[in-house]
Amino acid sequence: MAIITMDVNELATRFADAVSITERGDEVVITAAGQPPMRLISMSAGGLRILGMHPGAAVMAPDFDDPLPDEFWLGDPHTDPLQNPDAFGNKSQGEHP
Repeated sequence: MAIITMDVNELATRFADAVSITERGDEVVITAAGQPPMRLISMSAGGLRILGMHPGAAVMAPDFDDPLPDEFWLGDPHTDPLQNPDAFGNKSQGEHP
């Protein structure tokens, strides 16, 4: 796979060429002010993803499907800054240093 570099201004006049380049499997790196902020690739360039290619790369916690505690949904009055403004060291409106 070849990597072709085009300036963003050049891309404006050669967009059809850039599309043809990606259709054949190559990549177009688009630069702006000398920096490469993006690349143009074909949607089919990556090929199909195959389930099970990287076993163990992501592991689900044993309690993943467990119900969340009520404090998650209702908020814990001891740690919720809306219910307890002093919970995180917030000073009330009338206090100034």
